[in-house]
Amino acid sequence: MATGEFDLIRRFRDLLPGPPGDLVIGPGDDCAAFDGGDGRLWLMTCDALVDGRHFRLDRIDPEALGRRLAAVNLSDIAAMGGTPRFALVSLVLPAGFDEEASEALVRGVSSELGRYGACIAGGNLSGGDELVADMTLVGEVPSEQVIRRTGAQPGDSILVTGRPGSSAAGLAVMAYDGDTTRFADLVQAHSEPQARVEAGRAIAVSGLATAMIDLSDGLMADLGHLCTASGVGAEIRTNAMDLGESLQEAGSFTGIDPLRWVLSGGEDYELLFTAPPEAVEELAAIAAKAEECPVTVIGTIAEGAGEVRCFNEGGADVTPDDGGWDHFGSDNQET
Repeated sequence: MATGEFDLIRRFRDLLPGPPGDLVIGPGDDCAAFDGGDGRLWLMTCDALVDGRHFRLDRIDPEALGRRLAAVNLSDIAAMGGTPRFALVSLVLPAGFDEEASEALVRGVSSELGRYGACIAGGNLSGGDELVADMTLVGEVPSEQVIRRTGAQPGDSILVTGRPGSSAAGLAVMAYDGDTTRFADLVQAHSEPQARVEAGRAIAVSGLATAMIDLSDGLMADLGHLCTASGVGAEIRTNAMDLGESLQEAGSFTGIDPLRWVLSGGEDYELLFTAPPEAVEELAAIAAKAEECPVTVIGTIAEGAGEVRCFNEGGADVTPDDGGWDHFGSDNQET
């Protein structure tokens, strides 16, 4: 592929006609949003998982794969403060992926959606050379509560749920020696990420956040997307990152600096959000209680549209060259 994922997306947008009046949010956010006409917005998102690119069947069982497919789509709904409702699932099944495995995959999807009151409403089946699992997910949110990428302001604090980098660390330790039992928490974070649906709803209901995005492409990349949409910049501090014991031990085991996973790893599906400093303590407590997960302040929104810089404890600029996940990048596939 001669161009990157986001360059291609921009080119596609240029081909699209202007949106109809009831399309409140079009391309460029975590979900599209349609005016429901009754004080709520209908949110729509889609995502696909491809064998060899996003997973390997010898490293994940079909039911876990189904849960993962649901989670990556649920995360987009969460990032806009929504409640998931209905899903359409399309599966491309290769020869050898039998009925038992197919049923397990669908069970995984259904069970993960069911945790949040959503369900499969239909879909499509086809045969092909490799397994592809695709979902379109519909959710809803009161129109006054929807959170977009566009509201961050200079001076806002930057917060993040959980421990970004865990998914990339899990993939790295598996690739290092193929062992899925060591660092089981990191391996699970990669194979079966948990969408922060409850935290997203709680943040939206609070009305305290100014912008939000989920971390699918990597912290630096996704923060960059949010900053570009809001017309601001950002400064983050490595000494504020909550690495946790497992990430640090995995770094020692593989010889990889864990900050590389945190900043550029991708596929964490945590929530990154911004808020005025006076709202941070209350908002962090709300989000942490909703998911029983850590919430960390990692930096500040600044001037400079789309510019994200990273500084260490001594104040030195340590902004990484790695821009994060790109679906068309040669390095971004399961190994």
